[in-house]
Amino acid sequence: GVFMPPIETPDALASRVRALKASLGRPLGLENICLSTDDAGFCSRYHQTFIHICREEGLSILLDVENLRLDSIGSGIPMPELLGYYEYSTIIGYHVAGSRAGEMILDTHDQPVSDITLQLLLQSYKNKPAPVIYEREYALDIVEIQDEVNRITDWLKRQVLLTGSDHYV
Repeated sequence: GVFMPPIETPDALASRVRALKASLGRPLGLENICLSTDDAGFCSRYHQTFIHICREEGLSILLDVENLRLDSIGSGIPMPELLGYYEYSTIIGYHVAGSRAGEMILDTHDQPVSDITLQLLLQSYKNKPAPVIYEREYALDIVEIQDEVNRITDWLKRQVLLTGSDHYV
């Protein structure tokens, strides 16, 4: 809950992160949230502040690529710009999920992972290979979940090999 809206000042956020680190007494990583906003300035400040505090406090990032896609849709910030903010961050993994389109832009975890999210994952993964975490909710059976995991894994393997990357899944 450190970076949950309403977003506090950078100093207050950094203080909360330090307190959380001290209370846990172990390494800490944070995941970017979906802002559900059409305010491009707010969205940009959030991501820049999030990355700055993670760097300053020595935190790794679990990059939620679906949340980046949704933030791009809501705010109008181009996807490459949002992804570019994370270029020099320490990424410990990628989170992928699928979302249902609606009035509010929310990461609902109730749909297959979109092709756009997979493309964003590929762009990130090629530069910084890391584990991929798939999340799906709403009482699905294990076969449906396994099929989606296989689809994501197979797609990523094919794309990494097609692009000539030295990184293997």
